[in-house]
Amino acid sequence: MLLAKLSPVDKGCHGRAERMTKRRQRVLHSRRYLWIYGALNDVVLLESFQLLKDARSRVFTQNVAIDLPVSAFSPQPPLPTVCTTSTASSARPVQEPCMPSLSLRIERIDLLTPHIRRMILVDDAGHTLPGFTPGAHIEVQIPGSKPRWRAYSLVSLPEHPHYEIAVQLEDQSSGGSRWMHEVQVGQQLVVRAPNNHFPLVANASDYLLIAGGIGITPMLGMARSLAASQQPFTLHYAGRDAGRMAYLEEVQALGTARCWISGGDPARRLPLNSLLDSPINGRQLYVCGPKSLISNVLQTARALGWDDSQLHSELFIGSLDAETEAGFEVELRASGVTLQVPAGKSVLDAMIEAELDPMFDCRRGDCGVCVAQVLEGTADHRDICLSERERADGSFCTCVSRASSARLVLDL
Repeated sequence: MLLAKLSPVDKGCHGRAERMTKRRQRVLHSRRYLWIYGALNDVVLLESFQLLKDARSRVFTQNVAIDLPVSAFSPQPPLPTVCTTSTASSARPVQEPCMPSLSLRIERIDLLTPHIRRMILVDDAGHTLPGFTPGAHIEVQIPGSKPRWRAYSLVSLPEHPHYEIAVQLEDQSSGGSRWMHEVQVGQQLVVRAPNNHFPLVANASDYLLIAGGIGITPMLGMARSLAASQQPFTLHYAGRDAGRMAYLEEVQALGTARCWISGGDPARRLPLNSLLDSPINGRQLYVCGPKSLISNVLQTARALGWDDSQLHSELFIGSLDAETEAGFEVELRASGVTLQVPAGKSVLDAMIEAELDPMFDCRRGDCGVCVAQVLEGTADHRDICLSERERADGSFCTCVSRASSARLVLDL
C-alpha cells in the first residue's frame, strides 16, 4: 500500500526512503535512466547511462545531488536531516521526504524588477554549503501553523560560497512568495539542501536553452556554468515586458544569447520553427517557464524531429486559482479513504492534511514521484512529466493535476 498512517519518526526516514526508492524505480524506468541504489550510510547512488559512459557518478545524500568522481565513494557521516515539516490540526506531524536541512542567513537582497527580488544566502558559521549542479534548486520553509516548502532554482555557480535565488511575487500567492518578499537582510531561513530534477546532460555537442519569465533562473545558472567551462550553448529569453524580466542586462551581455520582448505583439514572440529546425545528434534542448511556453516548445520540437532524449523541461507554476477552480472528491481505493479536494488545493495537499503519507518531491509536476493510477473518473492533466501514452493509460500526478469529473478514484 502506498499510503499509510505515520510510523514513529525514528523509523520514518528509513521506511520512507525504501518506499521512495520503489516509486522512483517504477517512475523513472520509462525515462531512459538506470537507477542503482546502495546503502552507504543512507546515501543513494545514482548513475545514468550517460554518466556511466563518462565514468562519472552522482551521489544522492537523502535525494541531494552532488557530482563526484567514482573514486570518491567512501563511507561518510550522513548530513543532518529534517523529516517532519508540517502538522495537521490536533494530529501527529506529517512526514515529508527526509532531506538535509540548513539554517542560512540572508546576506543581501536586490530588487531586480518591481516583482522579483534576488537573495544571497550564506552559512553564518562559515561552513561550506552542500554542492550542487546546474539546474538544481533549494526548498525554503515558509513558516505558519502548517509550515510549507517552496522551491527556488539556484542561479549561482556551484563554486560560489553562497546560494543565489530569485523570487517572483505571484499575483495569486497563497503566502509563499508574499512571505519571501517580506523577509529582510539578516533573517535566518530554514532550507533543504540542493536537489536536481533538471540536470545538464554531460558531453552534449551543444545546448539550446529557452527561458520564459521567471524561468530564466535555472537557465541563467546553466548559462553561467556552461560559459565558465567554455561549453557551446545558446540562450533565448522571452518576455512580454522588459521591465518585468529579471537578469535582462546580464543575459543581453552574453555573446550567445538573444532576448525576445514581445510587448504583446504575437509577431515578436519566439520564432520556434526557426530556432528548433536543427535537431542534430548530440544537441540538447532545455526549456523552463510557464506551461504554455513549454508545451509549444516541446510540441514544435517533436514535430521537427527532435528525439525525446534531447528534450528537457521544468515547469514554473504559481498557486492554484481558488476563484476559477472547482472542487472535487477523490477516493483512495486501496486505503479506503475518501477526501474532498477544494478549489485552490491539490490532491497531494488533501492527502497530507488527512495525515496520510504520500510519495512526492517536486510539487510542480515535473519529477513523477507522486504519480498514481486513475481507476475511475476523468483527469485534468497539468504535469509535464507524463507522456500522452502514460496519461491515456491512467497515470496521474497528484501534486498538480485535478479532475474534470466530480469524482476521481485513484489506486492509492
